[in-house]
Amino acid sequence: MNSKQAIIYLLNKAFSDAGFELGADVHIEHPQDMSHGDWACTSALAYAKKNGLNPQEVAAKVLENISNDSVEKAQVAGPGFINLTLTNAYWKKQLESIDASWGTIDKLKGQRWLVEHSSPNLFKPFHIGHLVNNAMGNSLTHIFKASGAEVLELSFPSDIGPGIAKAVWGLMDKGWTDGFTIEQVGEAYAHGSTQYKENEKVKETIHEINRKIYNKTDSTEYDLYQKGTEFSLKYFQDMVADLGTTFDGIIFETESEVKGKELVNGHINNVFEKSDGAIIFRGSDYGLFDNVFINSDGFGTYLAKDLGLVWHKFDRYAPFDRSVYVTDMEQKQHFQLVAKSSGLINPEWEEKSLFLQHGRLSLTSGKISSRHGNVPLAEDLIAGVEANVFEKMKDRDIDESDKKDVARAVAIGALRYALLKSSMGKDMVFDFEKSLSFEGNSGPYIQYTYVRTKSILDKIKKPNEVPIPSVVPDVARLLERFPESIQKSLKDYSPHHVAQYVYELAQSFNSFYAETKIADEANSDFAYNVALTQAVATTLQKGLDLLGIDVVERM
Repeated sequence: MNSKQAIIYLLNKAFSDAGFELGADVHIEHPQDMSHGDWACTSALAYAKKNGLNPQEVAAKVLENISNDSVEKAQVAGPGFINLTLTNAYWKKQLESIDASWGTIDKLKGQRWLVEHSSPNLFKPFHIGHLVNNAMGNSLTHIFKASGAEVLELSFPSDIGPGIAKAVWGLMDKGWTDGFTIEQVGEAYAHGSTQYKENEKVKETIHEINRKIYNKTDSTEYDLYQKGTEFSLKYFQDMVADLGTTFDGIIFETESEVKGKELVNGHINNVFEKSDGAIIFRGSDYGLFDNVFINSDGFGTYLAKDLGLVWHKFDRYAPFDRSVYVTDMEQKQHFQLVAKSSGLINPEWEEKSLFLQHGRLSLTSGKISSRHGNVPLAEDLIAGVEANVFEKMKDRDIDESDKKDVARAVAIGALRYALLKSSMGKDMVFDFEKSLSFEGNSGPYIQYTYVRTKSILDKIKKPNEVPIPSVVPDVARLLERFPESIQKSLKDYSPHHVAQYVYELAQSFNSFYAETKIADEANSDFAYNVALTQAVATTLQKGLDLLGIDVVERM
């Protein structure tokens, strides 16, 4: 039983012994100001209002029935709050409870979840939108695992469609058919897209290439398509691996389109209907909008492909408890149609599918040139951030051979933290100066705090026993709130609660460090402070891991 469960049990009994039957568990929360205690209960106010009583009198009577070795002080505050302060002995035990299982909860124990994210269009470089999607999806995967679930990470690359036909045409027009770089693939796509708009003859040629790819026609174009697909997929997998992601499964649009069209054609008149040579879903019947699933040329649209994807997930990975899709906010209406149409075919498909949307990223400082189109590439942004970090570290006492690895880890950490500290669905801003600062609310600040804890611990001989401290610093009280931050992120499907927590923990530890000579063996709380520093290091490492951010030993 954790602290919150124990206090709820204690207060429930105290209310009952005082003659007040709540009919539900008491409500408790941490006071914002730690000087007000470790837990605050508002249930006396609610009970008094409901029953026409004086809340302060109700709270006072409840206090008379509180007796527990872990409670040092219980008092009535304000209009009827019950504030509890736990004993120093309790905080000693709490510190000792931080073990290998720390940072895990059992909310999803025994469940199996799928998380699909980082699903790019092949034949295009990885851009900053993919970077956002990868950060969100991968962090949620870590949070679901920390909550007890078995999690499979999946990706759904787009390997067919007009955009890919434009890239294939561009590669041929540029003469890049024997071998190419990802930069050339991006340039070929941009070239094909421009010519598609400006040249009617090219447009017809690209449509013909698209048909050859769809029909797997033996041709130069189809051979180049296969070569480009293999190349683009390896580039994508290498890119996400560098960001810490290895997928458990990949489902391609070429697979899902076949099944999606089959599902649409098999449910005409009861889910879908024919309209002007196409097949549509009448979303307006369900408060949504009407849209095409199979166009007049017989090709499945993205809606049909995503419908087929739903089928493939259940066919390959069932049984599972939840299938999570992490996508851009602009795709919200699209997936409302996917959810509703799939649910009309099989209710379980809609019930077990969870569609999450994140916001978009903008840059407020620093220039990132985009080599293809107006969307900066992920590798350009990472390289730019890495160069900035490297410059900040040029005078640090770190071996040159290690400095580049550290700069890379700090750069990716800075980016991920800047993305994940915003709540799911909210637009994100990356400011080079603030996001790379070793002070303030940034990834490098938290990573640096971890380095500080390790530096202290490396110079100290760790005591064998942890005594009851004479003073419990705020950072020790804050440690206990780590599992709660995971629960909040799980409840809201948003890693920002964990991000906010690790920042607050780093702040609190740095204040403690400034006020306390942790390495001073003459300090009566020396052994406790050393154990506390180790606990902070462990918690920071586990918290950053939930965000997909690596710790470094030196900065």
